[in-house]
Amino acid sequence: MRPVLQEGDEVETEPVSWQAVRTGDVVTYRVEDKFPTRRVIVVDGERRRFVIMGDSIPGRREYLVPFDDVLARVVRRRRDGRWLDVSSMPWRLQALRVLLRDRLRRWTWLAGPRRLWRAVRPRRG
Repeated sequence: MRPVLQEGDEVETEPVSWQAVRTGDVVTYRVEDKFPTRRVIVVDGERRRFVIMGDSIPGRREYLVPFDDVLARVVRRRRDGRWLDVSSMPWRLQALRVLLRDRLRRWTWLAGPRRLWRAVRPRRG
């Protein structure tokens, strides 16, 4: 979750129902006896699950998390004695950057390299 969350940061969470979770929220969920905290990339209402991904996980691995396993949403974090709220500009910009990067990755995978090249190549006049 770097740079917004790093190892050793203290996070404050609030209980949340699955209906209140939106794309871009950072949530804590249950996986066996662990409680990871990661960002929601997609809300899949048909299958009643979230697609969740850590911001800095190599390979951008996606986790499929059932609605019922989400326990809380992060509302702020503390590092070096200073709190950063989820409504602050640095937090919101990081969420936007991650979501745009993911959407672009999905679009290029669906479109294929040739179609992508046609979309971005320089036009001859």
